[in-house]
Amino acid sequence: MRNVLKTASAARVLTVFAVLLCLYQTAQAQHFSVTGSVGDSTGTALSQATVVVLARSDIALVRFGVSRGDGTFILRRLVPGEYILQVSHVGYQTLLHNFDVHDADVDVGHLELSMRTQALEEFVVTSDRLPFIVRGDTIEYNALAFIVRPQDMVEDLLRRLPGIEVDPYGTVIAHGEVVQNMLVEGKEFFGTDPAIATRNLPADAVEKVQVYDKPSDQAELTGIPDGQDEKTINLGLTEESKRGAFGQTTGGLGAAHADAGRYFGQVSAFRFAPKTQLALIGSA
Repeated sequence: MRNVLKTASAARVLTVFAVLLCLYQTAQAQHFSVTGSVGDSTGTALSQATVVVLARSDIALVRFGVSRGDGTFILRRLVPGEYILQVSHVGYQTLLHNFDVHDADVDVGHLELSMRTQALEEFVVTSDRLPFIVRGDTIEYNALAFIVRPQDMVEDLLRRLPGIEVDPYGTVIAHGEVVQNMLVEGKEFFGTDPAIATRNLPADAVEKVQVYDKPSDQAELTGIPDGQDEKTINLGLTEESKRGAFGQTTGGLGAAHADAGRYFGQVSAFRFAPKTQLALIGSA
């Protein structure tokens, strides 16, 4: 009897395992990739072009990457759906290409970017809210392309940027490396602790977020690379924030009984100028 029970139990375990394995394989099989290449009208391949996949339903960022030296690109792990491929490169007009993913990988073929030109007599300037762009060894995120709430801080904005994480203790990790420097308009903000800036500056005051490797102080002083680069984030402010003061206040409420008071107050105010940075941060 015990052997029969053990056999039945083992059969159930194997059945559950087989079902889970099938579900896993099915889930894995539902991911596809989109490939293609980028070039200009002369046939020259464009490397380091920014390639972004957006969901056609709500223009949400799904995947991103850059083209290789030969202009080719591949973006993986796309689920079936309707998408927009957004391709951009410095000096060229942004290209938008619709494509659908059904049950197979998609090859969009060769995409040709046109040179960005301007007429001298009359022209219209348009602004594309690209999520990010690669400038040499710097990845620059467009903060205006990501939705933030009125009370969000920079920390909340960083959590929305692809490739950047913020742990519960305020440590910022960009592309797998801990961020050691947090700059505002290229200058240090309250020392070297990134959390002071990310937890006190309002998110809507930031226009762009630049991520790059900064040479160590010794390398900058001597001009000789020492291999000790530090992952750095520079916060570029909006024109409104650079021209005037901004900040926010938070109130509190006391309890009904005098001996059980609960009070909370917080205020922050900032003013940035080319040569000065003024900040007031307080809580009670």
